[in-house]
Amino acid sequence: MRALKVQLTSIGTTSSNVSAGLEKLREAILAQITRAERELPGAA
Repeated sequence: MRALKVQLTSIGTTSSNVSAGLEKLREAILAQITRAERELPGAA
């Protein structure tokens, strides 16, 4: 039972880390899109 709890805790930690990494990736992509849009002709 203890091994299962440890494994589930590890899975939860890994899931949180993956979620945080994906959030950083999303922010970087949105920043790049914003920069690219500013470079388009006629952009404000």
